[in-house]
Amino acid sequence: MCVETSENRFMEELLEMIVGALFEAVGDVLLEGLFYVVFEYPFERLERWGPRFRLYRSRFAIGWYLLIGVLVGFAGARVVPTRMVHQILIPGFSVVVVPLLTGGLMRVLGKGSLVDDPERRSPIFTFWGGWAFAFGVAAVRFLMVA
Repeated sequence: MCVETSENRFMEELLEMIVGALFEAVGDVLLEGLFYVVFEYPFERLERWGPRFRLYRSRFAIGWYLLIGVLVGFAGARVVPTRMVHQILIPGFSVVVVPLLTGGLMRVLGKGSLVDDPERRSPIFTFWGGWAFAFGVAAVRFLMVA
């Protein structure tokens, strides 16, 4: 028989805080690693091709981020299979406006980046990189949740 004492309660709360902190730390590391693998690593590997890849870098980035956006949109539509905003004034409005706003925001973030050299900056921090990712997400959600 376990008697609930203030000491037992304190130990339980302390254990919950420690486990929560560990999960948060591990989650942050995994999320940052996932971001690196998806958004940075492919470009670092392809940079080894030299000038030939640099010529097609922006085109590859648009295609890559569009593909990642489609996958994220598909996963999002499977997890949350309902519309985020239920009153639709203009069908497809989000497919046009959200990518434009996201592209503009990513361009502003890229311009304010600490990396001065545009060749070293991640292609997601350009208008077209942000636009492609957001368009992929919005288009797939529009088609799947319609």
